[in-house]
Amino acid sequence: MLIAALGFADLCVGFVSIGTLVTRASEKTLDLCLVRIGFTIAACIDSLLVLMLIAIDRYIAVFKGLRYIQIVKRERVIFGIILVSIISIAVGFLPLMGWRVSTYNKYCSFLYVVPANYIIVLFSSCVFIPITAMFVIYGRLYKNAQIHIKRIESIENITQPRLSNGQLRISARTAKSLKTLTVVFGCVLLTWMPFLITSIAQIICEDKTCFLKDIVGTHLLILGFSNSFLNPVIYALGTKDFRETFVHTCFGRFPCFNQRPSRSRSNIYPVLSRTRL
Repeated sequence: MLIAALGFADLCVGFVSIGTLVTRASEKTLDLCLVRIGFTIAACIDSLLVLMLIAIDRYIAVFKGLRYIQIVKRERVIFGIILVSIISIAVGFLPLMGWRVSTYNKYCSFLYVVPANYIIVLFSSCVFIPITAMFVIYGRLYKNAQIHIKRIESIENITQPRLSNGQLRISARTAKSLKTLTVVFGCVLLTWMPFLITSIAQIICEDKTCFLKDIVGTHLLILGFSNSFLNPVIYALGTKDFRETFVHTCFGRFPCFNQRPSRSRSNIYPVLSRTRL
């Protein structure tokens, strides 16, 4: 369900990016401009917050595996999805409700139509907090995965070759987990951090000394939109559950795709089998 919510949020980002190309950022009135900007902000925030929910879900699955079914209930997941959607829409449409600039020159770009204090609140509450939370969660998951893999390998009597300085080599499974996490957060940083940093730089130095508004509203914003295309690809390649859900959702009506593998106890309680990130 979280995967479907992530896909829907990324799809919305795709639609608003197409809307930007169609209108060419030249809406006739400020209200029409803020409607498009509101949808853009809401879709991006929703995608980021759903990613945070997925990280929380993985945290519970690993550290509370025996109680995962009792904690992560369908009603709670639905409530979480609805809550982040409400937050995203409310924050995204604050400029339309009054938190806006006083003048409009018929050029509908992010830094031209929303005030600096709104951008600071937006970035600090809805961007940096989710990103920091995901870093902390996935950091703990990776640390736990290393400990868990070493226990599995000791049980399976897998000998670990040692380096000359006495340190253990990283196993293939540990390297794969590290690679998946590196790709996930690397893509988030590479796609959104240039936009965030440049926007903050423009706010700090103001219009008299910096002329970055056009770059932020075009090239860097498109770079940020590309993260919504990369999210499904990364999770499809790195997460087996994502691939199974995607295939079942898209091709479930076809008999050859309608047979999903049964979930064993090892899939329900990943902490008891293998940590799957």
